[in-house]
Amino acid sequence: MIKTYKGKYDKTKACPYEDEDLINFVLWVERNHPITFKALFHVANESKSAPQYRAKLRQKGMKKGVPDLIIPHPKGGFSGLVIELKRNSGGARISPEQKHFMGIFSNANFLCCYTYGLEEIKKAFNEYLQLG
Repeated sequence: MIKTYKGKYDKTKACPYEDEDLINFVLWVERNHPITFKALFHVANESKSAPQYRAKLRQKGMKKGVPDLIIPHPKGGFSGLVIELKRNSGGARISPEQKHFMGIFSNANFLCCYTYGLEEIKKAFNEYLQLG
């Protein structure tokens, strides 16, 4: 199953960058859900490095489109939760590679979520934890 959590975009306020929201979310999970935090991990597949190093990472298996967070913590009949976080700036797009990987995880019985901003990622996470 693939869900989207998209809050309203307020053009009058500064929009945090995706990295900032991701860091704040992980810290929030660590403080508020320490058991689930132990299963949560970030796939660092974004890289601003020299072309030679990026080539080496691809040889090691790095792929474009892998979701930001994977939580192999079964709930409600799902194998876990997979989250792709986007900046809530009104212009963030889902790439074909991201859609591909979300399909793979969805077929493997993970609940997959596209979330836009910190509040929406928290909402998706909390809803997942409420599953039986």
